[in-house]
Amino acid sequence: MPAPWVWIFIPLVAGFLSYLIRRFERVNLLFGMTIALSLALLAWLRPIGVRYSIGSVSFELSESLNILGRKFVIQPEQTQILVFIYLGVAFWLGGAMIARAGRLFTPAGLTIAGLATAALAVEPFLYAALLIEVAAILCVPLLSPPGRSADRGALRFLIYQTLSVPCILFTGWLLAGAEAIPADSLLVTRAALLLAIGFSLLLAIFPFHSWMPMVAESANLYVAAFVFYMFPLVASLYGLGFLGRYAWLRTSPDVYTLFLWVGVGMAILGGVGAALQQHLGRMLAMAMMLEIGLGLTALGLLGFAEERQALLNIYFASLLPRGLGLGVWGLAGEVLARRASAGEGSDRLHLSHFRGVGLALPITAGALVLAQLSFSGFPLTAGFPVRFGLWQGLSAHSQSFALLALLASFGVLLAALRTMTALASGAEQGGWQIGESRAEGLLLSIGGVALLAAGVFPQLYMLMVNAANLFANLGQ
Repeated sequence: MPAPWVWIFIPLVAGFLSYLIRRFERVNLLFGMTIALSLALLAWLRPIGVRYSIGSVSFELSESLNILGRKFVIQPEQTQILVFIYLGVAFWLGGAMIARAGRLFTPAGLTIAGLATAALAVEPFLYAALLIEVAAILCVPLLSPPGRSADRGALRFLIYQTLSVPCILFTGWLLAGAEAIPADSLLVTRAALLLAIGFSLLLAIFPFHSWMPMVAESANLYVAAFVFYMFPLVASLYGLGFLGRYAWLRTSPDVYTLFLWVGVGMAILGGVGAALQQHLGRMLAMAMMLEIGLGLTALGLLGFAEERQALLNIYFASLLPRGLGLGVWGLAGEVLARRASAGEGSDRLHLSHFRGVGLALPITAGALVLAQLSFSGFPLTAGFPVRFGLWQGLSAHSQSFALLALLASFGVLLAALRTMTALASGAEQGGWQIGESRAEGLLLSIGGVALLAAGVFPQLYMLMVNAANLFANLGQ
């Protein structure tokens, strides 16, 4: 039995079945979580290439599957990535009902996970751009639920993702010619330019980042956080595969220099933007821009550091606190908006609505501030171990870049302090529902403890460090 049937077509079929039973929200969420956790557990056991016997029946999960001339290949080394993808989907489904993410969240989440796996497994790998585009289309009903007019941020997100497809496809065509004629510098320059534009669109790199604050301002914050989690993850893995496939590309110092400069610039833009925001959604978008920037910075250091594998490990380890922080921030923001009776509209997550609400909702307020502190790399939070490693690597290369990255993170810290001040002051306004529900308090408490545990026990990052072995050629 081919492994792609398990991790690609089962979630796609489960997503379709989930859509059929979407009216039964609790059953649907339980069904989706069961499928996602089962696929994550199966990937953890790494069964690919191992023959199993049940009585007189024996079977083996093979690596590849051919469909219409296209090949889908899931190697045993890729199972660590699959664990993270499907465990992440189960994590997001766990809070979907409390966050009121909508009936389409479960079918869309399962389908996007299947498409993400297909994008990482398809050969020729250029077809992954088309699969990512299909996943982007599925996100539009999540960001603009049926019955509402299409949101401008969701449409801009779809436009940018769509524009990235021809850029990446033309890049593949040009790179094929560059391999045949390596000395053709004009062909290489054109391919590099198209590649830079394509992945700038995919990763929301300046100036193509404007959809992020627009989406976070108007859409359900939990759904927006899910989109911020899934698409940069898949796009970055796709980009690393692109980089590792072409030797002349991964050995070019200009590529890593570009990563470094763009990454530091994005980090500064995100940090300054977060420090100036008064809206929890836009603040989250800016913090995510900081994350993307620091991720690019870690990849840029691969071209200059001696311990390249250590930097690659740092990059993959950062995916864990990013997912935790996004989930807790999105869930806490939605609970605050609903409990504080902030109403509807783009300003419902403005800090002015939440003055003193932390005294009535201490668990929610504490979880929100912990998520923000984790994004800033504050000590003893989930983001600190990876940020500390990155700061060390940057200081060894350029103390100026290290200082700029540190100041960018300080911008998110200022945002966390501003949020803490707003939540703890102005208690005389009142008018809030006192106390979280049992489910809200339980989930947010687990999220807060996880943010602290990942900072105190960095051994939890080993799962993502093992996933870095899939791109071992970049660390050599």
